[in-house]
Amino acid sequence: MNSYSVKQIAAMLNTNPETVRRWIRLGRLPALKDSRKEGNVVSESALNEFLSKSPKYALSANMLVSEIPTSAVVLGELFVRQLLNGERNHNEQISSETLTQLLRTERAKRTADLNIKMKTKMQLEWEIQNEEKRIAELNSLIEIIAGNESKGWLK
Repeated sequence: MNSYSVKQIAAMLNTNPETVRRWIRLGRLPALKDSRKEGNVVSESALNEFLSKSPKYALSANMLVSEIPTSAVVLGELFVRQLLNGERNHNEQISSETLTQLLRTERAKRTADLNIKMKTKMQLEWEIQNEEKRIAELNSLIEIIAGNESKGWLK
């Protein structure tokens, strides 16, 4: 299992080491303190969990999420995922072919997810329409019964 120093995490996430220390102090990023000299050490699983809850830090802790285009967030998430899986060194450059393939893979995943959601939506819309028809039929029956009661045909 890999572990990372505060400085390594700060470099990976393009943020100040003090920001990382603040996350640790606030309990947002679990860490162990091996010694005073070495400082805090964060396990790979703890870092993965932190990033899954805070993907905006994959790009920069200092940028507001609303200022980051969706495409940049996706790229940051993909790249950090590769870093955390050991598939890439944080100093390594990424080729346009690799980047394009990452984006195509992510697009295929999101398209599949969207298709599932659209099918679910269509199924729910069909069920809602059927329930509305049943309710309308029940309302009609109630009105018929009420009309027949007033005529004395039903008790």
